[in-house]
Amino acid sequence: MHPRVLIAREASRAAELIEALRVEKIAAIAEPVTTIERIADAASLPDLSRVDWVAFTSRNGAEIFLKILHESGRVLPPDVRLAAVGPATAQIIRQRLRPLNIVTGGTGSAKLAEALLDDCHGSTGFTVLWPCARDAQRDFVNILETAGVKVIEWPVYATEFIPPWLLRSRLEHPSSFDVVVFAAPSAVKSLKETWPEAWTFTSVAIGETTAEMLNKYAMTRFVTSRSPRTADLVAAIKQALNDRESTTLTFTPKERS
Repeated sequence: MHPRVLIAREASRAAELIEALRVEKIAAIAEPVTTIERIADAASLPDLSRVDWVAFTSRNGAEIFLKILHESGRVLPPDVRLAAVGPATAQIIRQRLRPLNIVTGGTGSAKLAEALLDDCHGSTGFTVLWPCARDAQRDFVNILETAGVKVIEWPVYATEFIPPWLLRSRLEHPSSFDVVVFAAPSAVKSLKETWPEAWTFTSVAIGETTAEMLNKYAMTRFVTSRSPRTADLVAAIKQALNDRESTTLTFTPKERS
């Protein structure tokens, strides 16, 4: 069956979505367009006794933090609180460490910053450790620091583009697909670097920052799914397939009761 949907991420992270699309008789494949390189080690782990919160705005940041914590032989003090964006990131922390104090929906790091301020009832005399990407968006830091919160930025990974020649050898031309799903702004940039010509497919963006990157490249044919949950992504992809003739599409999953 000819694939109609390309999911621009690792197959291991797309397996559930691919199966859900198969049930809907939508063929899909997954192919990563970026790689994650760990850039921190145990020696660089900040003094955890001096932080009040550890905040995770990405799954990669959470996974690498946990690995480094284990390698260091150190224990996270019980009074340090935990916050995360999205259920997938929260699940990693919950399973391998302990329950979280704050979990926000969607993928927006700005919402997590606002949730931290709300939880502290206006008090800003606290310190947040942020395991992040080397080139992370700065909305999270800007909101907290503007409010007077101290943020320890700790870059633990870097997102690298797969070289265009290698990506072209692995992946057929994107025009072969009806829909391409992007999980991060870097994925948009990587595919655009490999195939800079006009795209004929409709995109599905996971999160607002990914949608903003599509807008930056004047990619007007896209659907924005504000949730990374499989059911919401399937709905967004079906919307994109059904409305391929539209100029600009916006899709926000309804809140579940």
